[in-house]
Amino acid sequence: MRDGPLSGERLAFSLAVFAAAGSMAPSHAQTDSSEHQSRTPQVEVRAPGAFGGTGYLPTHEYHVRYQINATVLLPLLSIPIAHRDDVGFASAAIQEFRSGGQQQVRTLELFSASFPERARGLNRTGFIREAVGMGKDGIGWTAHFGALSSNPETSRQEVALDGDETLQSYTVMDGFTSRSQSSNIDAHLVLDGSWSSAPHFYETLMPVWRATQPENLTQSQPHTEVPYMEPLGFLGILQHSLGIAAGDVRRRSVPRMIRHPFAHKGELMFLVLTGHRVDTRRQRRYLEEGLVTSQATVHRLDYRLLNRDNDQVQRFRIWTELPATTGRLEVPVFPIEFEFKAKSFLELQAVRVEPDQ
Repeated sequence: MRDGPLSGERLAFSLAVFAAAGSMAPSHAQTDSSEHQSRTPQVEVRAPGAFGGTGYLPTHEYHVRYQINATVLLPLLSIPIAHRDDVGFASAAIQEFRSGGQQQVRTLELFSASFPERARGLNRTGFIREAVGMGKDGIGWTAHFGALSSNPETSRQEVALDGDETLQSYTVMDGFTSRSQSSNIDAHLVLDGSWSSAPHFYETLMPVWRATQPENLTQSQPHTEVPYMEPLGFLGILQHSLGIAAGDVRRRSVPRMIRHPFAHKGELMFLVLTGHRVDTRRQRRYLEEGLVTSQATVHRLDYRLLNRDNDQVQRFRIWTELPATTGRLEVPVFPIEFEFKAKSFLELQAVRVEPDQ
């Protein structure tokens, strides 16, 4: 069925797959009006102004936007029972900077939000930002900051739609990963409103976050377990994996099924490429929609996310071109489409659209 109602489903936004965070139940925030007022996110400490404001100008920048479509599935059997297009959107941006000497900084940002009017008044918003520092010896560190809607439901029956649609609980994460250690600290808070971009959301979030008692400090030394690990977060390691796949294709080989360690919220995790094929059917569809040229090759890449105990956290699938890479900082590879199950009963598809749509 097409364009069916999404009644009873709490729309999980596309950021969930990139953040790899899983769901967190809302909790009551404790506030302190003085002690935490001077707190600064690690991304601003390490790359001040890189996400806007009075910082230095980027040498390169890339932006894409996605339309989010949703399919409701029959639990256990995963049979589609309803579908609706354009229930939300996601935007992704990558910028590159030189911060003096041989130091380079790459910033990655993903923002996503649902359209309440397209999904029976549901309102889910979130973003994640990563700043990656690179020097003559390679990647040196990653700082991250983000806010995700808390999604405690585990079934369609647990969803309640009778509350204030704009009042939402959020988990805010702030942390840093170097070659020696990784750390993250969470805060839980409630915000009232809706936002159309990460900068607008950030402006509203910051004074509340600074006045909120932090909790759930996580620290680890993942490099002691995986010495070859690059100090990257999820957005950075996904770009790294796509860059390696592009290099393999450029050498007329198939992408290697590599297991990439990375740090998420202070913990060791793994991004694993588990499958690849050239998808000619998707290429024809994207050509009709004006997303690729007739000479394009569309690759389907299947990924799994694992925790440090090798338990599966999430699976997702990407369709993309794999262009040649140049220079130390890889040319970004943005998916044309990605797909994943946000819940056992809800599958989301994100399809790239033109910037002015």
